[in-house]
Amino acid sequence: MLSVVIPSYRGHELTVRAVRTLGEVPIDCEVIVVDDGSGQPDRDRLMAALPDVKVLALPDNGGFATAVNAGFRLARGTCLVALNNDAEVSWPELRKLMDFLDSNERVAAVGPALTDAAENPAVATTPLPRPLWQKLAHPGATLRGRRTRAPLPGTDPFRVDSIRGACVAFRRDALSQVGLFDEQFGMFAEDMDLCRRLGTAGWELWINPHAVTLHRGGGSTRRHPTPAVAAGFRRQSHRSACRYLAKHHSLIDRVAMRGEMALRVIGRAVGAATRGDTRLAREQIGNLRTLVSPASNRPREGSLP
Repeated sequence: MLSVVIPSYRGHELTVRAVRTLGEVPIDCEVIVVDDGSGQPDRDRLMAALPDVKVLALPDNGGFATAVNAGFRLARGTCLVALNNDAEVSWPELRKLMDFLDSNERVAAVGPALTDAAENPAVATTPLPRPLWQKLAHPGATLRGRRTRAPLPGTDPFRVDSIRGACVAFRRDALSQVGLFDEQFGMFAEDMDLCRRLGTAGWELWINPHAVTLHRGGGSTRRHPTPAVAAGFRRQSHRSACRYLAKHHSLIDRVAMRGEMALRVIGRAVGAATRGDTRLAREQIGNLRTLVSPASNRPREGSLP
């Protein structure tokens, strides 16, 4: 059975479009929409628009990881798909992912090729963070990773270290072994963390470009129409990155990588100040404070029942 879990936070229009793009639910599939504490008005609109879809309402906003974990615990499938509400895909495309898992018993997760709204290839995989000296020591791997980040639809499947969380099909048995998303991240970096844990446990991760998903990108987060909210999401992405480094890297590695991120933020702050964009400059200063502050690491890796 194939189960699709779609988290939704105050984005009912995107969620409804994602569900309707899937089409009629086959008998061996199910869709679970998880409302992540959007509030009663938004939740009522969502349930009214999707009367035949199972909607799980969470009392508080816990972020992507918490919402997907809740949906996975309710799901019955042997193939569990996490689908962003700003992604659009059909059942035949998802079956290609499930069939890939069925044909490759050591594969824990597989993602499709992603396209943007203009049908251009979009980033489907991002390399796991590494300090600069490791990148310089293995330039070939770094260059190959850059070339395959946004694969062309229809090209050959290839193995990766991490799959972008817009659309990922997971093998239930693999998640039963290593656990679900780590809820300490809330959102951002939770996909890299889970992919790293799967790889460490000996599982493989792949991209299968024969399956294609449209991903509009940032529909509920960093492209939020309210600048202050969007800035908050961007700061959360830095906070999650620091937690990821604290969880998986040695002190010297994480100091080096946080230093690299801080230099990029300082560059953006200087550029914004030079252009007279005081709002963006202040935002970057806030991001810099996040990067130089101590990062907590209190794993809350969910588990299947």
